[in-house]
Amino acid sequence: YFADEFPKWLHPAGKLFSFLFILTFLFLMMPYFLFKRKFPNSYKNLETDLISVWHSESSTIALDKLREIHSKIYEHSEKVMLGGFKIEPYGKFNFYDFERVCHLHYHWEIQHRFYNEAIGICDELLKPGIDSKDFSKAYADWIVNKARAIKLLNGQLAAKEYLLQHIDRNNEECRVNQYFQELKEASQV
Repeated sequence: YFADEFPKWLHPAGKLFSFLFILTFLFLMMPYFLFKRKFPNSYKNLETDLISVWHSESSTIALDKLREIHSKIYEHSEKVMLGGFKIEPYGKFNFYDFERVCHLHYHWEIQHRFYNEAIGICDELLKPGIDSKDFSKAYADWIVNKARAIKLLNGQLAAKEYLLQHIDRNNEECRVNQYFQELKEASQV
């Protein structure tokens, strides 16, 4: 891509320079990728443990263990945001691991039909930005997740009423509006 920026007579040298730059970058990044591969992250360790508990004992025991880990991470959320919180034997949980644990916890609560608990997870993640006029894609995703849990618990009308509270803050391409339209179209069929 950079070769086109050079004068025409330097194109072959520019292509060679670009190729060498990419190779050098990959060579310098190789230890990082090998290190990351050798030491799996804390979320992967947790997920592997939970799946083995799910298969060996029961899904409810795995869910209880996940609830316990989620509550520990949430209690120490300041440490998680500032660099990580270590939970033995899984490792150090950072912000991205926390987000993934929340998603896994939400989906397992839905799978076990504990809709109030799933709504509680959404509420704790939506709490910091409740007064915000604009919100991120992740925040919109959690609004949609809460609406899905409300739909499963109280029906489609309750989910649409909840989404109406958040719909005027978004553009038409936002997930909240898209999910509201899906619910509207499903109710018209």
